[in-house]
Amino acid sequence: MEGEKLDAIIFGATGFTGQIVVGDAIDILKDFKWGIAGRNELKLKTLLEDMGQKMQIDLSYIPVVVANVNDQISIETMAQKCKIVINCCGPYQVFGEVVVKACINAGTHHVDLSGVINSIELHAVIKPNYQDTSSKAILNYGTWESLICSMQYARELLTLERKLNKEEMPKLTPKLWMRPYPHRTETLSEYFAPFPITDRTVVQRSQRLFYMREQKRPIQFEMYMGFRSFFLALIFPLLLILGVIMAQMSFTRKLLLKYPHTFSRGLMTHQGPTETNRKAAEFSYVVNAKGWPEGTPQTDAPNKVVMVRVSGKDPCYGVTSSCLLTSAKVILQEHQIMPGKGGVLPPGFAFAPTQLLKEMEMCKSGLKFEILKL
Repeated sequence: MEGEKLDAIIFGATGFTGQIVVGDAIDILKDFKWGIAGRNELKLKTLLEDMGQKMQIDLSYIPVVVANVNDQISIETMAQKCKIVINCCGPYQVFGEVVVKACINAGTHHVDLSGVINSIELHAVIKPNYQDTSSKAILNYGTWESLICSMQYARELLTLERKLNKEEMPKLTPKLWMRPYPHRTETLSEYFAPFPITDRTVVQRSQRLFYMREQKRPIQFEMYMGFRSFFLALIFPLLLILGVIMAQMSFTRKLLLKYPHTFSRGLMTHQGPTETNRKAAEFSYVVNAKGWPEGTPQTDAPNKVVMVRVSGKDPCYGVTSSCLLTSAKVILQEHQIMPGKGGVLPPGFAFAPTQLLKEMEMCKSGLKFEILKL
């Protein structure tokens, strides 16, 4: 294997999420040459041995690469050994930048799991030597969120957005206003409340790039969470506001981090969920889009409605792992048709011309898409 470049390396393979990604990679990356990386060679080899016994297959053929974020040369060597780094080593706001820099210098693609607002991706976007690099590295961000950390850096997000989004955008009419109160929508029985997480920021960044580079009208986007009762939908925004306030102060932030099980009513723990609990969890998104048929003036009220349901199981780990690996797979297969020459790209813009959605539907923990109204 000496001198031969791998297609992919999973960095941070022995972490909680990294182990899930390695397990899924056995199927998703079966047609590629890939390896695993981390700071402890023995733990990496033990991971392959234990996983091989569990799955009753021989994984000894998978290369092991020793790389440590505190050893820049080892990170640079890892980036030079592959075409894409699948980065599972977090937190990214602490350990991400050294990996990103190494990938840029090596001309290596990079995908990660970050949904944290102040992570390296948002910092990287506002640095000209990252965004405008001539390297062909594609740095992609966004899957599922780290809520407490996102709340902690709510103020920083506003500053980053102002630095990042300098281009003038068109004033769109009619305007989509966020509904701050509990409400219902057509065909759905739940009451909905605003859900201000990083998805909106990532979508807006994609739309900004579509407008600036392809002159496409930006979509307007708001996100809500559904509840079975009006009361829960009413108090949810208040609880989020309380969480943001607590995350700004050192003492209360330490309480949130020390007792996540208490403050999340069991949703978050230090140990992470069991495999049984993970696979039992289900989720469903409904995308309610309004617009105009082609050729219709776009100044009148929208007269076309499309509703799509996106659903799946194990959203925080299984689908996240599948999204990460299929993103890497599609970059390896279709990078020639992806936009630009590189830079920090949000997934909505980066993967628009590709077959990513079809690849994700084929995964065991992948997504299911249903058209509800057309």
